[in-house]
Amino acid sequence: MGTVTARLGELTDLEGAAALRVGAPVARPGSVYCIGMNYAAHAREGGSEPPERIVVFMKPSHTLAGPDDDFPASRGAQKLDWEVELALVVGRRAWNLGPDDDARGVIAGYAVANDISERAWQLEESGGQWSKGKSGPGFLPLGPVLVPTADLDPSDLRLRSWVNGEPRQDSTTADLIFDIDTIVRDLSTYTVLEPGDVILTGTPEGVALSGRFPYLGVGDVMEIDIEAWGDSVRSSSQTGRCDERSALRRPRGRGHRRHVGDRRRVRRPAAGTRADVAVIDRDVSAGASPALCLEADVSDVAAVGPPSPRSSRGGAGSTSS
Repeated sequence: MGTVTARLGELTDLEGAAALRVGAPVARPGSVYCIGMNYAAHAREGGSEPPERIVVFMKPSHTLAGPDDDFPASRGAQKLDWEVELALVVGRRAWNLGPDDDARGVIAGYAVANDISERAWQLEESGGQWSKGKSGPGFLPLGPVLVPTADLDPSDLRLRSWVNGEPRQDSTTADLIFDIDTIVRDLSTYTVLEPGDVILTGTPEGVALSGRFPYLGVGDVMEIDIEAWGDSVRSSSQTGRCDERSALRRPRGRGHRRHVGDRRRVRRPAAGTRADVAVIDRDVSAGASPALCLEADVSDVAAVGPPSPRSSRGGAGSTSS
């Protein structure tokens, strides 16, 4: 039994846990790999045919944010977009995996992620690569739940997103062009995967880039959700706000926030499901970048069940991903 697993039984109830900040389930990944256009319909809505080879781009680790952290809209950001994705967290080192190697065994667990994107920076000012539009602070809300690999079949998970309560994306991981094992093997051909690295597996159709929906504006609310995590976890949560001054602040609680003018109200998710939420608002004061929560060796996380209130806290063209 791993050290983290053994210590879970020693945790006591944390008084006032509902009012405390929840961090991402990984403190600071060494690398964040992103798979682009991995859903055929999403590739086409961005103006491209589905790729024949895996498309990879990177996000810097400073983009990582907690599920309830405020989202900063950087100065000049005019085309902010949402992307619900299934994220993989690497649990052991991998290099040059062969067709008979256990690619799934490399993964410690799964989380829900929002690959926030600025499309003008990504496509119009990028010089043919996408990272400019993927790299702002807070552009990767992650978690809060890290579901161990053994507890989840990722082959048919429902991914959904909403903006201001209106549906946007609705698909399943069964529509992935390149499945989880293929992604891990392919990445290991070109780079070394290290414990704690995060891999975003792609987003389905239904983003603003399609032209069917407006881009995000101040006061808008993003919600993302992945259902069917299994018996132990139904889904996972995030909350954030967006400030034109690019300043992060910590939210006061884990409820899903909606900002209307100077009024704030907390909306609790329905029983049995918890959706990821990010709110864009002008009224965000300057503050320090949030501390992230997990400092333990991620190689042991594969044996850890999903967190509860008992858990401790801590600190290229005209296409899209």
